[in-house]
Amino acid sequence: MCYTKQKEVFNECVVLEFEKYAESFFLSKKKNRYCGYLSWKDGVWLDENEFFVMGFEMKKSNETKLAKTVQSKILQMVAQGKTEEDVTKYAKAMYKLVKGGKYKASSIIKQSRLRTPLEDYKSIAGGVAGVLFYNQEIGKIEVGDSYYFYTVDNKGIKDFPRQYEVKGRIRNVEYIAFKKLEEVLENFPIDWVRLADSEITKKVTLIYESLRWDLSAIANDGKQTTLDSWW
Repeated sequence: MCYTKQKEVFNECVVLEFEKYAESFFLSKKKNRYCGYLSWKDGVWLDENEFFVMGFEMKKSNETKLAKTVQSKILQMVAQGKTEEDVTKYAKAMYKLVKGGKYKASSIIKQSRLRTPLEDYKSIAGGVAGVLFYNQEIGKIEVGDSYYFYTVDNKGIKDFPRQYEVKGRIRNVEYIAFKKLEEVLENFPIDWVRLADSEITKKVTLIYESLRWDLSAIANDGKQTTLDSWW
């Protein structure tokens, strides 16, 4: 087959080598982001189809376990040819679970490393913002240290300030960094509502947009909130 295509499409200077065959394949609308199920590779038919994915966030080491789980599951469902209704049913259930705070705290934390002194950062956000507050109020994370962080429900903070100073400006505490989860969990509640959006809805946005599916259905609880929803 490679020889035939080589002659039809290219010329004798181009050599094609058939490496893999995907029984099913999903190609997103962004370059180099795709997934599918391989049934043949390296000259051998596989006993079981092998799921593969390229370019999506689930491949990154600094994503939460929750984000990886949800994105992986939905990509597998899409590659298997599941319907929009089936996929949204799963995504909606996970969204509701997380939004209600009924998920493992250890699955929503991110890990990073402080690579430069805090004063050298031009922008203080995310985990770095969490480190700055941690160093001001709790302990010490130094350059070179590995640390964890998560998104905080500012209104629920207990026994600590809800605001802090960043380069002369007062800012609400949105992230908390730590070395051990038990250091902070009691006084810095997790912002489950925000995480439901960032770790579920946003992680499947590209998939839904590529398939022209209704992304709003994931967070929609079926309740009427505006006059327009009557029509």
